[in-house]
Amino acid sequence: MTALVRREVLKYIEGIDKTTCYGCTACVAACHFDAIRMIPDNEGFAYPLICHDNCTDCGECGRACPYANEDLFHDDQPRAYALQAKDHKMLEKSSSGAAFALMANKQICDGGWICGCVFDERYTARHIITSKIIDLDRMRGSKYVQSDMGACLKTVESYLTDGQSVMFSGTPCQVAGLRSYLGINYENLITIDLICHGVPSQTLLADYLTYESSKNGKLASFSFRDKTKNGWCSNGIIEWHAISGVKRKRTSLYNDSYYYYYYLADLASRECCYVCPFARLNRVSDLTIGDYWNADTANLSFDCTIGTSIIFANTDKGISLLSELENEAHLVETSPEHAAAGNSNLLSASPRPRDRDNVYSAIANKGYGEAAKQFCRLKPFVPTIKSLIPKQIKLLAKRIKNGR
Repeated sequence: MTALVRREVLKYIEGIDKTTCYGCTACVAACHFDAIRMIPDNEGFAYPLICHDNCTDCGECGRACPYANEDLFHDDQPRAYALQAKDHKMLEKSSSGAAFALMANKQICDGGWICGCVFDERYTARHIITSKIIDLDRMRGSKYVQSDMGACLKTVESYLTDGQSVMFSGTPCQVAGLRSYLGINYENLITIDLICHGVPSQTLLADYLTYESSKNGKLASFSFRDKTKNGWCSNGIIEWHAISGVKRKRTSLYNDSYYYYYYLADLASRECCYVCPFARLNRVSDLTIGDYWNADTANLSFDCTIGTSIIFANTDKGISLLSELENEAHLVETSPEHAAAGNSNLLSASPRPRDRDNVYSAIANKGYGEAAKQFCRLKPFVPTIKSLIPKQIKLLAKRIKNGR
């Protein structure tokens, strides 16, 4: 590593430039002297802090950091596929087409390990590593918040060096952090990154759930995405314990939720997300997965309205894994450019809104409720009306609009 890049890497460690830190914890895992800790800032995003008493200036943190590491990107143009699981129960439990569920289930059935994100009992997003099928339900579903990596990178490395197969799933920067930390390409590692819109902080999610609980009672369950009411769309489900002890369910629509509004409007993302170098078609993982939002214009041979994943095979290893799913999924090759047209973050990072400077400070000064009202312009009746329209009519309207 050159002295220039070394100085750039150290910027975030000393707290100078937050746009250069992804919070991937590669530097923490690489430090042999336990000299780096991840410390939340005033917005709740974790950044590395050096304990100079322990630091020997060995440079391992800089070597492991994925920032400015162009060697992580695959040069070949990815191949894009529309995917939908044939198992309808699996499809119903998944946010889109069940791409992750299919691959993770196969990985564990083949005797391997899965490292992915779950919500714990306090709805804190954390990465865990498991070989149990029962844990896959916790890994399913969208989690629009930055996860805590804990000690996962070191654990993954120990399994890989022991010859065991590991599948790692995370945001592009988390995959980059793992690969940069490892420093070598393991044949027994398969990496999956998500088409990422940007990540709010754990603190913001906790504030949101606390605010909602103050109005509705004790939180019973929570999910960002749910298909039970309106199928494949952007609805979330929150369940509350009523005073009588019976759960009451509330559908939280995007335009009726302050947190969703912040997320979709890019008002609460980590600073590096606005200059994300991973928002491009050349990826850092073996496979990239997300929602195929414009699947209805791709002339697919199956019903895309019940959930369809877009999946990019970025390496030969990724293509090989996909070929093993052909009996369990509808798999149709499509155009990468067409898929990117429905997922703008495949081409560029989300722009930084002007109000981004004020949102977190307003929450700190005024409380979540007052700040939410100040910056959110909710339109609750629009999605409510849309939710009452039958799926068949919505599909017909789309076909008429697209001239099909």
